[in-house]
Amino acid sequence: HHYLGKIEEESGTENVEINVEANVRGFIAEIWARAPEQYAITVTSPTGESIAKQLSATGNHIEYRFLFENTLVTIDYRPIGRESGDQLIYVRFEQPTRGIWSIQVSEVVSISGVYHIWLPMREMVSGEVFFLRSNPDTTITVPSTENVPITVGAYDAKDGSLYIGSGRGYTVDDRVKPDFAAPGVNVYGPEPLGGYVTRTGTSAAAAITAGACAQFLEWAVGDMGYLGINTVETKHFFVRGARREVNRKYPNREWGYGKLDIYNAFDVVRES
Repeated sequence: HHYLGKIEEESGTENVEINVEANVRGFIAEIWARAPEQYAITVTSPTGESIAKQLSATGNHIEYRFLFENTLVTIDYRPIGRESGDQLIYVRFEQPTRGIWSIQVSEVVSISGVYHIWLPMREMVSGEVFFLRSNPDTTITVPSTENVPITVGAYDAKDGSLYIGSGRGYTVDDRVKPDFAAPGVNVYGPEPLGGYVTRTGTSAAAAITAGACAQFLEWAVGDMGYLGINTVETKHFFVRGARREVNRKYPNREWGYGKLDIYNAFDVVRES
């Protein structure tokens, strides 16, 4: 559900293909470009009908209903952030016809030619929607992309492999995320209404990490009387104590700085 775009200087355009299966009620595509990059788009339906290319002026709003598909496409050009001036092109598809939809991205102002497109997470779309040429990196979702939060990927503690659905870094401005990975496959734990169940995903990895943070803070505040400890310091202890494989380079997009190792985090504190 992520596309990494790169417009070559000679062409000035790039076609992005999205496969839409049956029974999809609607979806959105968000096209992000870092300033000073600026782009305009044209949308083409599976039958070949196209929206005429519009100006990419900030605040420009376009609505177009495709004749044969009876699909309504809405395009909004928006600025992001008062300081950054990045561009967001927000594209909404309502009742999209099954088939290959094409978004032609054209440069208006282009230095690097790089942009990103994200579709919603699979759980937020009815039916199958995906890029024909997807890219697995830069798939960590907000607020995990911010500096302060501890961001974790997920792996299978049984065989040590990375969970296929784990979001990968880095951020669009090349900050290291995730910080590390924690067990997140077939994690056994309590349900809110009683009983126990196994869960898989980065939410399970985040829950395990939250428990590790609670242990660490209990020791720091309760045993050591360190009342000023905060999230950033806790994260740095965990990063220093993360378990790293000898044959893997760190940090990296999949594992960050390694695997969560709470025992080694305490060891780091003892030695520091």
